[in-house]
Amino acid sequence: MYNEDEEENAENIKKMESVIPSHYVPAVRVLLFTAGIVLLLAILIDKGILFFYLSIGIIEVVTLMIFAAFTGKGFKEVYILDFGISLISFLIFEYFAVTRYYAINTFWDQVFLVRQTLAILFVLTVYFSTKTMIARILSKPKEENSV
Repeated sequence: MYNEDEEENAENIKKMESVIPSHYVPAVRVLLFTAGIVLLLAILIDKGILFFYLSIGIIEVVTLMIFAAFTGKGFKEVYILDFGISLISFLIFEYFAVTRYYAINTFWDQVFLVRQTLAILFVLTVYFSTKTMIARILSKPKEENSV
């Protein structure tokens, strides 16, 4: 019984991976992982919003790593969560980057560059996770009407 369920899950994952273009799922996974690493480095560099990093940032790093691990493993809800956390993170870090830019008036500031890098990573993740969700929606089999 257990082996049959395990085999069925493996078959379902293979079917799903054949439907969703494989070049989007790895991109989302790599971007989430990279954003988590950059976020850890940002804690050391960006003292201006240290409270944010220590309260929310560390939780976000753990969440990003978990989502990166689950992305592409057959969990359809993860694509929606990838999109949601990436969108919120993009908005937050772009806001932080813009406010930093207006405060210092230069692009060549380490803190600004870290914040902007995070915003870019998250907006790319939003793009690729959206493409993945669209592929999932369009690949759903249509129900046949029986007479």
